[in-house]
Amino acid sequence: MANSMPPEVIKLLKIVTERSEAGELQWQAAGDSATSFVHTGRAGSVSIVSDDGDGEHPYTFSLLTPEGVTGDSWKSIDNSGQEPEVESYWRELQQLYHAARRSAAGSTTLVKDLLNEIAPDDIPF
Repeated sequence: MANSMPPEVIKLLKIVTERSEAGELQWQAAGDSATSFVHTGRAGSVSIVSDDGDGEHPYTFSLLTPEGVTGDSWKSIDNSGQEPEVESYWRELQQLYHAARRSAAGSTTLVKDLLNEIAPDDIPF
């Protein structure tokens, strides 16, 4: 049986992923981990973790209260072609993980800084 994600959580996951990829949400590494990331807002936090520490699936997406208590969590399941809703958020979790890792590492800023240094006249932003 698949780990069902409620429709409102799927919506939250998609918005968090889109805004993370656009650089609008800031993520930090959780503790000393290089494969666990958290975004903290006023209402609570979301986290994304590579469960086996290799930076790939399986991932766990969690919702945390402002006090840091896990409210709920979902694991990615590779059910490609079997259950469309599971396959959909399987891909979303992968996208979110990589966007969170880039944010926590500051790579978006690093790319802009390097481009500005190497080719300042070629940057359209």
